[in-house]
Amino acid sequence: MGTASKPTRSNTLRFDLLELETFLTVVDSGSFNAAAGKLHISQPAVTHRIQRLEAILHTRLLLRTTRRMEPTEAGRRLYEQATLALQDLRMLLADFQAEAEQGQRRVVVAASPIIAAQSLPSIIQHFTRRYPAADVHIRDMQHDEILAALQSGAADLGVVAFEGDPALFRFEPLGEDEMAVVVPGEHPLASKSAVTLACLSEYPLLLLQQYDRIQQQIAQAMQAQALICHFAPRLTNLTTLLAMLDTGHGVAILPRSMAQTNIQRPRVALSLAELRMTRCFGILLARKARLSNAAHHFCEQLREDFGATLATTSGGAPGRG
Repeated sequence: MGTASKPTRSNTLRFDLLELETFLTVVDSGSFNAAAGKLHISQPAVTHRIQRLEAILHTRLLLRTTRRMEPTEAGRRLYEQATLALQDLRMLLADFQAEAEQGQRRVVVAASPIIAAQSLPSIIQHFTRRYPAADVHIRDMQHDEILAALQSGAADLGVVAFEGDPALFRFEPLGEDEMAVVVPGEHPLASKSAVTLACLSEYPLLLLQQYDRIQQQIAQAMQAQALICHFAPRLTNLTTLLAMLDTGHGVAILPRSMAQTNIQRPRVALSLAELRMTRCFGILLARKARLSNAAHHFCEQLREDFGATLATTSGGAPGRG
């Protein structure tokens, strides 16, 4: 025969904090009536809570003397321990509330180094004037790093040109930037007002890693004219690409707003005569992201201001410059 298992006592608390707080208030005030006034409930409700607490604990907690309600020995023990426990709990809740309030003021924005340097400073200035308590953090990252930061929650939102998986992200367009042919000022193409695909086919083309669609458009357009295109190995970093451009390693295809970035020597941004290409920049969010108040307001500021920053940094009309 197997031995009978011993009954185990449940550790579940079968009373709630209201009953415990009511008990503490009765002890502090000395009567059910005074406790009811402090708690803004009826005296029968106070009586019911105390009776329920005593029934759950299987012990008498309060005794009526000639002048006031006094705790029993068990009641004094409960009062001392419950007072300490509730003080700790209130401190913890206050910490949580402070952290939540700080989180609502904080916004982490991920953007490419160029967007972070050229477009965001004026937007942040306007935003912090409007919301001086906001805590804005900018993370300048490469494109793949931005996507990873959004998915992990390390960033609240991204400001990018996005052509990735729409199942994982939500993208809100804010403005388009024309793609331009960018050459050093002394390049043979620099004197032209626009460049043909035939001219472009004579030089290695420098593109950033994320420009899949741009490369496909150029390749298809050249193939339609029986031209051979020469793409240099694509680069992940704009600064590296511009250094390659400035030292004569090819011709760059870039958004017009980026043509004069990290300028070491004069550059010229030219339109491509037979093919108009654009990059659409906007707000990128993880599909399941829940925005803080600060992040929500920062998105509103981006909607107001971002398009103007593209127009300013692109230098206006296409052509030299």
